[in-house]
Amino acid sequence: MELIEKLGIDWKLIIAQIINFGIVLFLLYKFAYKPVLSALDKRKNMIEKGVNDAKKSEELLAEIENMKERALNSVKEKTAEMMAEAAKEASSMKQEMLAEAHNEAKKAIDKAKTEMEAQKQSMLKEAKSDIGRMIVAATTKILEREFSESDQKRLMEDAAKEIANVI
Repeated sequence: MELIEKLGIDWKLIIAQIINFGIVLFLLYKFAYKPVLSALDKRKNMIEKGVNDAKKSEELLAEIENMKERALNSVKEKTAEMMAEAAKEASSMKQEMLAEAHNEAKKAIDKAKTEMEAQKQSMLKEAKSDIGRMIVAATTKILEREFSESDQKRLMEDAAKEIANVI
């Protein structure tokens, strides 16, 4: 004990610092960590919904491919029957039907891809915006309690620039 006092260690100061650290840790957990985790869980659920929607879109694309295949098979059968009657007429009909089926399938695929990309971009933009707002709000609350007004203003401007760069 005497050796510790000679080294300049003050037990009361250390205990006070541990208590202060615990209080700050509790406040950060309550006002910053929990809300951020909650927001992340919400975003995770939205992203999972987006992934599920994407899977449904893929299934729809597979169904369209099956329909395309059935349509092609149907066209081939009809062409074979018509070929016995008129080879030239059947050939032109086959080409028209194949082009139409291909265009429709391509349009459906392009539309589904465009919608999925738009949803993805929208979700990412919302997530970045929400997280940025939460961080700024939490930082503001903490800074209001511990810094002077000029320090708060300078730190808020720096944080806003950093968040804008990240987003």
